[in-house]
Amino acid sequence: MKKKKIMLFSFLILLLNNGCNSPKFYNEIKRMYFKEKLTHNSLKKDINKELFKRIQDRLVQTEHIIYYYQPDYSVSDNNFSGIILDVDNGIYFYIKRKNINEIIIDTIPNSAYSKYQIDNINLFINNEKEKLKKMGDKCTYSGVNVYDNIYEIDLVKNMSNKFYFKNYFYCLDVQ
Repeated sequence: MKKKKIMLFSFLILLLNNGCNSPKFYNEIKRMYFKEKLTHNSLKKDINKELFKRIQDRLVQTEHIIYYYQPDYSVSDNNFSGIILDVDNGIYFYIKRKNINEIIIDTIPNSAYSKYQIDNINLFINNEKEKLKKMGDKCTYSGVNVYDNIYEIDLVKNMSNKFYFKNYFYCLDVQ
């Protein structure tokens, strides 16, 4: 009887460990916070932890994501918007944090800004990082400079990296 309990307990741990990758994605993102230029927010409650906790049921069947994170245009990055691309299933999730208790996870809105974000994800996927950097460097506008962050995490290849570039949306000729 004791042997059966141990086997059942081991099976449950294995099932729980493999069934949900969101904590793994969050742990990789947290590990990269201080890599490169921009860090995560300075709140005591980590918003990425809360985000990945809320989206975990939608990322159960994926091992590879691209997380486009863009802090709000303010001195602090307590609010943010972005996109999570489930690379394995080709699904995009729009994310936005409006206030301390509200994180929105939805379909991508039909907006110029969402198009900007998706275009940047595609440039990143096509390894055109220098192009993103150059467009950001060319952009000069008054106010706070905001840096867009792209995290890529592939759990199968045990690969994670972070890329950042200066946001250049307001320098585009958007109609």
